[in-house]
Amino acid sequence: MTTPTDTRVDQLMPEVGQLMVTALNFDTLAAEIDPDAPLYGEGLGLDSIDILEVRWSCPKIRLSRCAPSC
Repeated sequence: MTTPTDTRVDQLMPEVGQLMVTALNFDTLAAEIDPDAPLYGEGLGLDSIDILEVRWSCPKIRLSRCAPSC
């Protein structure tokens, strides 16, 4: 069963992909990023600095399922 939060996450995935492409200057399209791929290692191959770059580029996004620190 799909919940409203799941739907919202699905709607945000293209935006998050584009944010990653822009923040990290990827030579790929946002639509080509596998949303299920791990961020580190064999997945997208990001390191801790890349993760910080993405985080600093993120607008404040809150989902009802997130803790207040999200």
